[in-house]
Amino acid sequence: MPLEPGIEPEEVATRFYQAIMDNNYPAFLECFTQWHKEREKGRPKLYWGVGRKLVDEKGYTYKIHKPSFLEKARLLKRAADKVTDGRDPRRPQPKGQKKIFFQRYLRTGEKTGYPMPIILVKDPDTNNEWRVELATI
Repeated sequence: MPLEPGIEPEEVATRFYQAIMDNNYPAFLECFTQWHKEREKGRPKLYWGVGRKLVDEKGYTYKIHKPSFLEKARLLKRAADKVTDGRDPRRPQPKGQKKIFFQRYLRTGEKTGYPMPIILVKDPDTNNEWRVELATI
C-alpha cells in the first residue's frame, strides 16, 4: 500500500515501526527510500529480521518519543553549559532531512533503553516525499 503524497515525516516513521509490529512487510518496505527499497529486496532483511525478532521474542512496541518539559529544560541547560565551555553540541539537520526519536517499550509497558533515532530524507526518487534513510530497531 503506497504512502499518500505529502505525508509528514513523523507519520512515515510511525508507519515504519507500526509495520514491523503488525508483521506487514509491504507497508514496511514502502517507508524506505527507493534506493534502500531496492537493496532490501535482494538481501537478507536486516531491519525486518531484527525488528520482527524483537517484537516476537521480547514483545517490543515502538512509540514516538516526545520529551517532557523538564527533559527539554535539562537538555537545553546541558547544551548551554557546553557552549559556555567553548563547545557547541548542537548539530543542525541538513535541509531535507529530519531526525525523530522513538522509544521502545516492553510487554509490561515499561520503557527499555534510550530513545532511538530514525532519520528521514526527502527522496528524489519518490518526488521528494519523506522516506526512511536510517533507522534504529
